[in-house]
Amino acid sequence: MEASVRIDLSWGPDRARTPQPAARIAEILLGEHVSARSFGPALNWLDVLFVPLKGRNKPLKGTWRWRGTQAEHLIMEAAAPALEHMTLEQGVRALIEAVPDALARAGSCLDLQLGFDLEGAQAAVLSCLSGQIDSSAIRRISVNLEVAGANRMAATRVGHDALRREWRRPLTRSLRWVRVHAVGKAISRSRPLADACRMVGGLIGSALAQQVETPGYDEIYVNLGTDDTTVRYERTALEDWCENAWAVVGEPQLAERDPARLRRTVFDAAREALLVLAEVDHLDGVKIARLLGEIDVDGLANVFVHRRMEHASVTAQITYSLGERNDHGCILRPIFHLEAMDLETGSRMRWPLGPIDLMEAGRALTRLQISSREIRLHLHGKPLRFPLGHVMDSGPRTGPVARR
Repeated sequence: MEASVRIDLSWGPDRARTPQPAARIAEILLGEHVSARSFGPALNWLDVLFVPLKGRNKPLKGTWRWRGTQAEHLIMEAAAPALEHMTLEQGVRALIEAVPDALARAGSCLDLQLGFDLEGAQAAVLSCLSGQIDSSAIRRISVNLEVAGANRMAATRVGHDALRREWRRPLTRSLRWVRVHAVGKAISRSRPLADACRMVGGLIGSALAQQVETPGYDEIYVNLGTDDTTVRYERTALEDWCENAWAVVGEPQLAERDPARLRRTVFDAAREALLVLAEVDHLDGVKIARLLGEIDVDGLANVFVHRRMEHASVTAQITYSLGERNDHGCILRPIFHLEAMDLETGSRMRWPLGPIDLMEAGRALTRLQISSREIRLHLHGKPLRFPLGHVMDSGPRTGPVARR
């Protein structure tokens, strides 16, 4: 099974780690051999912590951190080599040489049901050691450590996607929302792009909320940038309630000034990113494509159902459209409506509820209830009554009556 493993090399006591140039260079060199690969879902992040043994009586140990989230990783302590007596090249090699033993000791901590290819992982480390570790290799990485580190982390995300393709997890939770973010120093400061991302996130989130099952996360962050390395490095989900999708668009396209065309560009990129994520995590890609295909990106005419309830012959639902809004700064505030329909006669009633922060609608609109005579609803904690009457017609009605 090919997929990602991240191996970090840290220096010093766990509570007092210190930067070690040799460790940083060693983990980047090692990452070129293991970051885009994995050896089973039992371990995707190993932190080899090199601890000076002078004056230490405790045995070397292994410790799980943040277990139960995508940030979970295993810390395996290792004896720190005497780097002060070595050249930089010798120190880098000495640190990497300790990794196979750390992997072997890690095996006893892993979940055997998930599987871990220990021999494959150790072979990947040995392939790094058999390569060129000299002044030219050190210089190549040292010229720009930040870029080298970003490439390593981006490769780790690519490998993690590969693991999930092979490792089918049960779909256990309904998707709650989708957010779209512009990533990168230049484009993240663009106000038109930020507005387009916010609007597209609102459209896609509204279309997919509670319609798609995931392997356990509530939200998806679509990270939009001009190159794959940047979007994967700068935005990474560490907790199990969210997951990332990656969208790459050319910089000239993201500099578009026409709001409608820019919104379409962002939407198309986000749609593609979500379909790739569906393939990675075995989501219902056909359903996602269908729901996204129904979105009116240009006219914003879609009417979304926030909540729906039935009682006897009456159906009540709270709806909104992003084409009808009263925004407050960067906050999307669609005009929400309460709609009622008599299923026997087909007659309808509709009441405006006013602009509501889209991200706070779940807290603002509560306690929807239907009786034979009225619909009751709490808006921002205020109880309201909407009389149904004996005869419903298709025209709009006046506002609600406040409950006393």
